[in-house]
Amino acid sequence: MSRFDSAIDMENGFISQQGCLTAPLKASCSSIYWCRFDVSRYEADQAAMLDIAVPSSLNRAAPKRLAEFVAGRNCARQALYEYGARALPSIGDQRQPIWPNELWGSISHSDGIALAVVSPDLSIGLDIECIVSEKTVQDTSHLILTLTERNRFQGLLTPELYTLIFSVKESFYKAAFPYVQRFFDFSAIDVIDIQSEQQQLTYRINQRLTDDLTTDVTGQAYFSRPFPGHIMTFLALKTV
Repeated sequence: MSRFDSAIDMENGFISQQGCLTAPLKASCSSIYWCRFDVSRYEADQAAMLDIAVPSSLNRAAPKRLAEFVAGRNCARQALYEYGARALPSIGDQRQPIWPNELWGSISHSDGIALAVVSPDLSIGLDIECIVSEKTVQDTSHLILTLTERNRFQGLLTPELYTLIFSVKESFYKAAFPYVQRFFDFSAIDVIDIQSEQQQLTYRINQRLTDDLTTDVTGQAYFSRPFPGHIMTFLALKTV
């Protein structure tokens, strides 16, 4: 039994299930490690039981935030093991993970599911989202989609498509942040094409973020639905 598997026995139902998925760029990164966790079963000593240090910035965090942090680091640990790393990522001033051993990675969590992936040479954005309601689409699409996207997907914007676009923008932010080192909003990219059968999409950058990540540069992202009611997106940027 691996250390990742044995963790289930240690924490009394907080983590109920875990495993791994093959990443889209499997030759250049770890598997995507995932777990299901139950916020209601999170206890104060959960992090210590899993040998996960909680940073002082989370000392007053709500149990939900702590549960997400611990579940995400639990997945990150297994991804890091693939590269012989034993240290867990620390947390930066923008709440971003700081990865050890010159590795790059990404963590995501939504509605009781956590994911993590690591790469030695790709800055990865990984995101999972629970598919939103029709009301959320109606109330917030003007905040998430650019005018170009709203025109492009007019009449087609189902909750699934809205969630996919939202998620890939989150993944892009995570992958680009190590280079940009500042906040930027959802208008930074447009989704310009979706290849549903290939589970890929093309995005275009709308503004200058860095010399390399600038207006009209395009890239590919990947998506899937590995868990009922959720959409997962993945994209990678070459490190320099």
